[in-house]
Amino acid sequence: MRNFILLILSFLVFSCAELNKDYAFKGKDINKAEDGSPMHHPNYDSVAKYGPEIRNLEKQVLTDSTVIKFNVYSDCCQNPMDDVKYSNDTIYVNPSFESGPLCDSYCEYLFEYHFSNKAIKNKNIIVRLNYVD
Repeated sequence: MRNFILLILSFLVFSCAELNKDYAFKGKDINKAEDGSPMHHPNYDSVAKYGPEIRNLEKQVLTDSTVIKFNVYSDCCQNPMDDVKYSNDTIYVNPSFESGPLCDSYCEYLFEYHFSNKAIKNKNIIVRLNYVD
């Protein structure tokens, strides 16, 4: 019975943490064909040139939220994943990917985060790349 109660309490803690998330994440492959299949990036030289780096970083401060958008080239057979870490005065945004089968092609991915201005008050937001493609 005690283990059952601990299991329920653990579930509630993790569920509440997810409900209180102060940002929204959207990640997508912007090189998809209409049928949903990945399109090869048209210029391999540009993929080799940019490699694993953050491109087209934008920050928009709205009335109630701050939007961070950026692009990353990576293997086409992956799914963008939410990866945000907090410290006392900084929010670290790390573009990450769910593991999956590797492909011989590269795609461009859009990462988009919407942070509540109330939650990020007086905090720096740093976008950094932690993975190596």
